[in-house]
Amino acid sequence: MPKISESEILTILIFYHYSGYKCFEYYYKALVLNDLKTYFPTAPSYNYFIELIERVALPMAILAKLTCQQAEKKGIYYIDAKALPVCDMLRAKQHKVFAQTASKGKSSMGWFSALSST
Repeated sequence: MPKISESEILTILIFYHYSGYKCFEYYYKALVLNDLKTYFPTAPSYNYFIELIERVALPMAILAKLTCQQAEKKGIYYIDAKALPVCDMLRAKQHKVFAQTASKGKSSMGWFSALSST
């Protein structure tokens, strides 16, 4: 198993937010594993890195809390934009867990099931 320090994991996670990438998987595979290989020579595969993130959950939460306390709210928010296939839309009515909050829609990528926040 590749040895990567907690500070390196935090650095990769923080730099993601300044990188301009909207999908963490693409950021990690394209930038960290290729272009930043000299800075992170022991960077593990994407799947293993995702497992390692929980090691820095507490330091990341503390850092985020301290940063948010000092930050000015701008009203601009974004999330990871990678689609997650949940189920075939033909069988979507069988899933009762989110029956009240889920809706279906269509985008350029095809049909999707979405959760509304209201």
